[in-house]
Amino acid sequence: MTEVLANVGFGLVVALGLFAICGLLVLAEWTSPRTRRHPEGRRGRIRDDLMVLGPMFPFLSLVATGAFQPELREQTWWTAVLFMVAGLGLGANLLPAVRRARQRVADLYRGPPQ
Repeated sequence: MTEVLANVGFGLVVALGLFAICGLLVLAEWTSPRTRRHPEGRRGRIRDDLMVLGPMFPFLSLVATGAFQPELREQTWWTAVLFMVAGLGLGANLLPAVRRARQRVADLYRGPPQ
């Protein structure tokens, strides 16, 4: 019983952490004064931030799935899949679209907020 409660508690912490990160990101970008300086406005800024953070989402979703399915963590292939998805996410950071989005976001932080 204690093990089940620990697994459920861990899963809730991971899921709430993911929701909090996404919610704070959207709220911060929606209300940021730098958003007005983005060439495509508010939606473009949020899109660029999601493109920059996007390669992490598959890895985080696998971590959350492992939190809710403890029998997956016991499998021998699970660690290999996690490392493979993390490697693909790191490789996705080299895609031209992601690099351009990262550059636009970096340009917004170079000047002072208005």
